[in-house]
Amino acid sequence: MNYEREISNLLRRLGVNNSYVGVRYTIYGVTRTAHDPTLLAYISKGLYVDIAVHYQTSTGCVERNIRTLINTIWLHGDRKLLNEIFNFELSQKTPQRGIY
Repeated sequence: MNYEREISNLLRRLGVNNSYVGVRYTIYGVTRTAHDPTLLAYISKGLYVDIAVHYQTSTGCVERNIRTLINTIWLHGDRKLLNEIFNFELSQKTPQRGIY
């Protein structure tokens, strides 16, 4: 299965494009967790480290860019598609700064 293409298409449908650095990090991270689900046990100390090493950046940079991507989807994304993905209606409240 071509995870990269599927994830990229889903992110595009949710309302973000490839200009966000977090898109590349997210695609790589989801692909890695599909092959090794144990990376989700410690996201900050497992998955983010793996992504940071792959892209030769810091874990803080990875976390910030993925958080920006999530925030963009939450604020401007396709709400109907989000509800469909999660199989229930998500709150319209804007997340508090720093809480995700």
